[in-house]
Amino acid sequence: MVALWLILVTVLGGCRTTGSADHGDEAAALESVNGADSVDSTEEEVAGTIEARIEAAQRRLESFGDGDPARAELLHELGDIHREYADEVVRRTNEYYLSSPCPTASPGTDEYEDCRQRDQAAEVEIEEHLQAAAHRYGQLLTEFPDYGERDRILLEQGVLLYMLQREEESAALLTELIEGYPDSQWRYSAHAAMGDHFFFQDRIHQAVGHYEQALESGDLSVIIYSRYKLGWSHYFDAQYRAAVEQFAQVYIGASGLEDEAERLRMERDGLRELVRAVADLGDEEWAIDSLFDLIDDREKLQVALERLAEFYRGLGQMEEAQAVTEALRELQSQ
Repeated sequence: MVALWLILVTVLGGCRTTGSADHGDEAAALESVNGADSVDSTEEEVAGTIEARIEAAQRRLESFGDGDPARAELLHELGDIHREYADEVVRRTNEYYLSSPCPTASPGTDEYEDCRQRDQAAEVEIEEHLQAAAHRYGQLLTEFPDYGERDRILLEQGVLLYMLQREEESAALLTELIEGYPDSQWRYSAHAAMGDHFFFQDRIHQAVGHYEQALESGDLSVIIYSRYKLGWSHYFDAQYRAAVEQFAQVYIGASGLEDEAERLRMERDGLRELVRAVADLGDEEWAIDSLFDLIDDREKLQVALERLAEFYRGLGQMEEAQAVTEALRELQSQ
């Protein structure tokens, strides 16, 4: 679940930080906690902060009756708190993974077992807070159908329910957002999420339609994610040149992402799939020419050629690797 959440959380885009003014202090509280030097103490402080915020919000909620606008804001706040904590657990788990022996740990070793147990514990913690967030957002949508930020909550709840494998309910909410709020800034993220619904059902043509709609977003995170999934959709649909073009645009465009972790992840993934695709779809001359045609940035082109040579060497295709190396040397000499 951790890996899937890392993928799907992208479609929410700025929704994480562009909520109502009433919720601004929550992000600041998490940010201040995230700056702690010790990982262990940070985890304890985050958990303590979250628990205190939940208890305080729940106490306030009990003091308001049905239909009170203050109750709507508190349901919204509680949903956000649980959702933010799920994000925090993912961030913390991913941070540990990247700085630990986990990527290279062999099955059967103590390191591997420790990584497995940490991941399982994280999954339990994430699901607990996703369930709690979905409960509060569900209450908000049911009790306050005219809530001012209903479009945003439809997106949040739609993605959360998908994470919780309640796919039909998820699709219904995302469709309500797309069809009922044509001017909402969140409809593009909803299209990206609906694209995932169809992508994982192997309904590629429907997925492509939604991902293409998501490209109209003003949020670069949503655009880059949708291009990445478009690349895979085109690849599975045997539209290989279109797939290569999308992966190239992911690799190039990801440099504009503000979040460093997201930028590095999408640059890495875009480059990996671009190299793999050009190597699979033609001979080395076609692969080299494709990279030169698609990548205008000289530095990025050099990195792509280096990765292509490494890819061929990994396959034992030494002549192809040498051809790429020669093209790289010629580029560097210019």
